[in-house]
Amino acid sequence: MQYLLSAAEAKNLDTITQQEFALPSLSLMENAALCFFYEIEKDIRQSRSCIFVAGCGNNGADAIAAARIAFSRGYENVRICALKGSESPERAKQRAIATFFGVPFTSLIEGDLVIDGVYGIGLKGDVREEGARVIDKINGLGARVISIDCPSGLGDSATYRSIVKAERTITFGFAKRCFFTPSGRAFCGTVKVVNPSFAPDAMKSVAGSHCLMEETDLRLPRMDADSYKNRRGHIAIFGGSEAFTGAVRLSSRSAFLSGCGLVTVYTDRKILQIVAEENLSPMVRSFESYSGKERFDAILFGPGIGEGRESVLEKVLSSADCPLIIDADGIRTFMNLENRRVKSSRLIFTPHLGELRTLSGNATYSTPNEYFDLLSSLSESLKATIIAKSSVVTIADGRRIVSVDGANPALGVAGSGDVLSGMIASMISQGGSAELACLYHQMAGHRLKDEKGFFTSEELVEMVGRMR
Repeated sequence: MQYLLSAAEAKNLDTITQQEFALPSLSLMENAALCFFYEIEKDIRQSRSCIFVAGCGNNGADAIAAARIAFSRGYENVRICALKGSESPERAKQRAIATFFGVPFTSLIEGDLVIDGVYGIGLKGDVREEGARVIDKINGLGARVISIDCPSGLGDSATYRSIVKAERTITFGFAKRCFFTPSGRAFCGTVKVVNPSFAPDAMKSVAGSHCLMEETDLRLPRMDADSYKNRRGHIAIFGGSEAFTGAVRLSSRSAFLSGCGLVTVYTDRKILQIVAEENLSPMVRSFESYSGKERFDAILFGPGIGEGRESVLEKVLSSADCPLIIDADGIRTFMNLENRRVKSSRLIFTPHLGELRTLSGNATYSTPNEYFDLLSSLSESLKATIIAKSSVVTIADGRRIVSVDGANPALGVAGSGDVLSGMIASMISQGGSAELACLYHQMAGHRLKDEKGFFTSEELVEMVGRMR
């Protein structure tokens, strides 16, 4: 797991490195430029014409320094477009050095490889008109684009109006939190973190409460050789309606195939026979048969449950003392309740972005900061964990925020959320976490995408079982 930094934390890391660890700004910049050059050298070698677009701030200084390093290594296809304006002292210094070295400067933004150094992570608000024109020019070239530290125009307090769309982003020290929002992720491409010699103690001092889960964090609950169904968790799934009979099948199968030992499905009496015939492994009961005295390790409420199930949810809320996951139609049902008192000490909501609007009372957000603040405040007000599902899964539990990178359009398929909700209930019943289930789900999707391209949710469930 790695930390994600805000712009303020990233700036603080620079300040601490210079003031407390005595590393001069120019030395840190040279190290950053050299790290960046090593990452893109192959790209420069393979390009016909490489243009470094340098803004007036320190991100532009990084771009000029990296261009000069490339030129000094013999790459004659390199040009610098230094944008006009009031420049930072560092950019003025790097521009002077590059001029002495004889690096070619140009006013034209053209080439088959663009190095984006227009704006850095410290952008406050949206870019101005002249900056937007530069970004539009870069995006309109049809060239490969690699961004230095952050795609220009993306920032904590910026909207998504004008942003460079990068194929790759090479960022310094830590990845940045604004990369991992539903609207921001697509602009970053592949994200690579390099360390331009930040001291380990300096990095520890700025690490905050926002984390990104990585593949190495996938440590599934251990399954002993003598393990059997009663020791691997028992969950209940409340779901299904005449219009949607398949959702509980996906949830229950994903629960079983991710390791859960027992599943009881509660469903509409009208479709009881259909659900029982489609779901051979779980025990199938009607909603009316639930007494509230049953004991489960986790309860999932909502997959395909449709409308008009408020009385069922009220009974579950008032009686269940195990972790309770509310998903899909269950979120709308919850919002329809007048009495939302919950007996469970652990409540989890799993909305997609449309359901997030319902859960938040149609609250809006325009920037990364506003998105993360909305999830945190919603978590605190509901006293619940919020798992916002999109191209990036974001988990807010009132204490911290955890992101799980997706960037996998193949997971955007009908039923994928039902698979995830079953996995969340399953992992919790086995002593794991909701965050672990989200990572497991994303990794299963990536492996299946590598094998098959696009896929169905039924195929995703099978991959979940193969990974377990």
